[in-house]
Amino acid sequence: MNRDKIIERTGLSNESVDKLEQIEEVLPLMADLAGADIFIDCIQASDGKMFVAAQACPGHMPSTYKSCVVGCYAERKDEAAVYRAVETKSP
Repeated sequence: MNRDKIIERTGLSNESVDKLEQIEEVLPLMADLAGADIFIDCIQASDGKMFVAAQACPGHMPSTYKSCVVGCYAERKDEAAVYRAVETKSP
C-alpha cells in the first residue's frame, strides 16, 4: 500500500512507516517459511478498524486468496486473534 495512504489512514509517523516497509521487504520470505499468506494489518485512526497494509503469498504453493486484499478491512469476526493481540498489547 502507498505510504501516504498508510499515514493518512493510521496517523503513523514517517519513521513508523519506514519500519513497516522494512518488514514488508521480508514478508515473501516469511510467507515461504510459513507456507501461508502473511499480512501486515494496521489500525485505522478514524474508527479503530484494521486494514491490510501489505500481503505476501508463499511462492511454492497457491495462496488462500483469489486476489490481493491490500487495503481491505480485516473484520473482527474473521481476525479475532489480531484484534485481541492489539487490544491486549501482546504478540
